[in-house]
Amino acid sequence: MPNNLPRQLTTFVGREREMAEVRRLLGTARLLTLTGAGGCGKTRLALESARTLLSEFAGGAWLVEIGALRDPALVPQAVASALAVPEEPTRARLDVLVTALRNREILVVLDNCEHLVEACADLAGALLPACPGLRILATSREPLGAAGELTWRVPPLSLPRPERLPPPDELAQHGAVRLFLDRAVAAQPAFRMTGQNALAVAQVCYRLDGIPLAIELAAVRLNVLAVEQINARLHDRFRLLTGGTRSGLPQHHTLQATMDWSHDLLSGDERLLFRRLAVFAGSFSLEAAEAACAGEDLPAPRILDLLSRLADKSLVNVDASPGDARYRLLETVRAYANEKLQASGEEPALRARHRDWCLALVERADRTFVETSGWHEETAWLDRLEVEYPNIRLALAWQEASPAGEQARLRLAGALRHLWWTRGPQMEGREWVERILAETGREPSIARANALRVAAILARRQGATAVAEARQKEALALHRALGDARGVAASLNNLALLALDRGDLPRAMALAEEALLVCGDGKAPHVSGFALNNLGRAVLLQGDHERATRLAEESLSIFREIGHEAGAAQALDTLGDVARERGDWQQAAARYEEALARWRQPGHRYGAAETLVKLGDLAWRDGRPDQAASLLDEGLALCREIGDRRGIAMALNSLGLLARERGNPAEAEALCGESLAIRREIADRVGLAWSLEAMAGLAGDREDLPRAARVLGAAQALRDAVGAPLPPCARADHARDLGRLREALGEEAFAAAWSQGRALTLEEAVLDARPRPTPA
Repeated sequence: MPNNLPRQLTTFVGREREMAEVRRLLGTARLLTLTGAGGCGKTRLALESARTLLSEFAGGAWLVEIGALRDPALVPQAVASALAVPEEPTRARLDVLVTALRNREILVVLDNCEHLVEACADLAGALLPACPGLRILATSREPLGAAGELTWRVPPLSLPRPERLPPPDELAQHGAVRLFLDRAVAAQPAFRMTGQNALAVAQVCYRLDGIPLAIELAAVRLNVLAVEQINARLHDRFRLLTGGTRSGLPQHHTLQATMDWSHDLLSGDERLLFRRLAVFAGSFSLEAAEAACAGEDLPAPRILDLLSRLADKSLVNVDASPGDARYRLLETVRAYANEKLQASGEEPALRARHRDWCLALVERADRTFVETSGWHEETAWLDRLEVEYPNIRLALAWQEASPAGEQARLRLAGALRHLWWTRGPQMEGREWVERILAETGREPSIARANALRVAAILARRQGATAVAEARQKEALALHRALGDARGVAASLNNLALLALDRGDLPRAMALAEEALLVCGDGKAPHVSGFALNNLGRAVLLQGDHERATRLAEESLSIFREIGHEAGAAQALDTLGDVARERGDWQQAAARYEEALARWRQPGHRYGAAETLVKLGDLAWRDGRPDQAASLLDEGLALCREIGDRRGIAMALNSLGLLARERGNPAEAEALCGESLAIRREIADRVGLAWSLEAMAGLAGDREDLPRAARVLGAAQALRDAVGAPLPPCARADHARDLGRLREALGEEAFAAAWSQGRALTLEEAVLDARPRPTPA
């Protein structure tokens, strides 16, 4: 069954009865929360239980890690990401999740919810009533407080009574002892439980209350201490901070005592690094630890040795990923370290160092994307940024009340454009940029101008054209005022794209030509390449195929020369458009396939999505309906995932035309009608012409002939206004529809309806074209 449950590297010891109970309880409750002390094994029990339940959920079991999140608003996004539920910019994330999960039999594991209990409770309250096949298994140090929730406290591992000590072989049947022995051998392979040390083993397990994390931390000390010494050092530790306030629950005290005991055993330098590692979210690299945690009191060359010691003492986990070991603190351990960091007074300086390391990493990646971006390099950098994204989120959120701090956040937002644009999440990216723009001063700077450009790019992809236009114009004004020629050219290019979107072809051409003039000194060849391609797209819409080919080929030559794969893919995509509009299906397919291969290599989802849709449309026009459906479905899914509304509309319209050809008029009207609505919302005038023509054909199929003629007249008026004539590849179908209407209506009635359509406003035309209810 499908799942994302992680493979465990250590044995699961002593929880047979607990697993059976979790299975039983999940059979009676749709929301089961495993509660208990930090370190009591909630996460591992939930994961192992979920694995045994896979066969009972056709939709699989899916882990959502809440522990690395800090913003409650990101909880639905985390669930959507884990379940691969695509974004829909016009709908709330919870509504999208409800739609996606309504008919699925699925188990969702929400792990480490205690710091976001209200958000998790709200999520459960929204999903469970609407999704009857959904079960949620949560772990938290406290109940979520949601309606219908069943809470079950995870008990300690089974314990021996030291005062009635059984023989060693019987003692080893207790879960706590089994776990201690398993981890003891890992820490000290020569260790064996004997008649001489069995009492000390039992006392250690008993005094640690059978808490797995505490037992594991104790067992690892066998590499430096005898078990009798470990037992002696536990004296009075569990009586710290007993009773009282909400923050002093007994189960928390037990873990606190274990952590304090572990912390007391660290050297001064180990303690220093340990608390500083709390600045990281999720995992981190050695390079990151050296950059964020080193200082005059802790030289960078010592970090590796200290990390190794902390790993040996089970305070740091090591993930041996191919090519790059990464380190991670268990969430409970990280919280303990964070308390120490806050008490030290070092936190502001450490957070700033952490942010500066993230900034340096992201700006290094951005330079690679901009200057020379071969797909090997681009893939490696995108992969790395995705791994570091939990840390990048923390850096984006850190507010330092200083001009330098504000500039750092703006620079970080500006440099993340490629990650957000290519792989997403685009909606979250846009929210971050807008938040940072609002929270920082308006003093003119390159950093602010770049952040404004990113806000415009992401707004455009989500169909918020008015916002995109305003943000891009503000960016252009700043770049001009600051004398930043490259930024001016990039802003002009982006404004040219927005003009293309709304069908203002003369404006688009003027902006692209100005961008070419600004960057004509050769200092920014990639900007020239994009300007040439934008100009090519504009003249293509005007029907000038020869000039469009020359411009796109010149763009392709520049990108190939500098090794810019994404730019080359865009130029190839334009050349494919030229061939398609000429009706040269073979040449168009070759260009699109070459572009798609370049998009796919670095995982460039935006580029791949639109090219897939174009390949699907091409397959439909070339008489390959099954292949067309497959390509269009894949492209649509990808467009929905990244929130590309323009691509969604294109895919829906093509799927609607395919459904029409296959004799499914109701499906065709629904698909083309949805495309029409999206294109109206995002003011895509060229796309609207295509949608109006599709809806006219469907109206004709329903024998609603006057309306079909009116809508075709409106579409032609829109094409005339935009200056985008119907391309040759579509003229045969268009002529067929026109001829059928003329014959059926008669020339006089047809001409009257056509004239009425040409006189309609755009709003009136869209209203007239919308799908009609099927007559009873």
